[in-house]
Amino acid sequence: MEAIKLRVACIGECMVEMAPVGNGQYRQNFAGDTYNTSVYLQRLFGHQLQVSYVTALGEDALSQAMLEHFRTEHIDTTSIRIIKDQQPGLYIIENDAQGERFFQYWRANSAASNTFKDMTCADIVALLKSYDLIFLSGISLAILDPNQRQTLLQALTLLASDTQIAFDPNFRPALWPKVDECRLVFEQMAGIAHLVLSSFEDDQAVWETADVITAQARWRGWGCPEVIIKHGGQGCWLFGDQLDEHVAPQHVLAPVDTTGAGDSFCAGYIGARLIGQTPVQSAQLGHQIAAQVVMHAGAVINL
Repeated sequence: MEAIKLRVACIGECMVEMAPVGNGQYRQNFAGDTYNTSVYLQRLFGHQLQVSYVTALGEDALSQAMLEHFRTEHIDTTSIRIIKDQQPGLYIIENDAQGERFFQYWRANSAASNTFKDMTCADIVALLKSYDLIFLSGISLAILDPNQRQTLLQALTLLASDTQIAFDPNFRPALWPKVDECRLVFEQMAGIAHLVLSSFEDDQAVWETADVITAQARWRGWGCPEVIIKHGGQGCWLFGDQLDEHVAPQHVLAPVDTTGAGDSFCAGYIGARLIGQTPVQSAQLGHQIAAQVVMHAGAVINL
């Protein structure tokens, strides 16, 4: 008899990705922060987890190609909404000599920005209540209009009594009309989430945070019991009840492309925690996966 798998829902937006391959040429792929995480979760833990993606797509050819791509990755698509006359967003990656990435986006009014449009809190609870863990990011929330966002937050609050909620703030300033609006939403999420996987870079950008201790204290003070602060090549810091650890990466690297590094780390950490690994073991796996990702162009690579 096949073992019952834990069910994970990743909420967000998958976009058409155009990644540079040299000589002014680009390779088309499909990517987006929570989608990248869903792919790595399924690839790494597919024998123990069933990963679903929760988003909206259109009826156009790119949306249909994206849907088929999800299925080739063994991502469950039953919670994807199809919206007539809408289409996915697109972005182009550019990199500097150090491998740091820069993006140009075309995503206004993408189908994903209407994922929960006209849905009530009860509708969203019904959609998500069968999952053991729900993962979303600051981008997942930022692309929604205020009404959809607050309805989703209300639903997550109700779900959190029986379902684990994991959150990566993943701050993108262009998606927030005002930073104060972002701060308020992040504070709400901290009070809902069981796990926050932030980055020191994001904490600095949103709150001008001076150090890692201040960053984690803010998230935990708002109610999140387990907080990870990622800090690029310096590794990550883990905080919680009886938890205060720094986990260094296994190797010093010269990245080719840092796109997807944080997303893949989240997959390693969340998946390992779900199957019973310790925070330190989970962070070590997260570093291991991210170290592979940054040595290749694009957000989703073959591990």
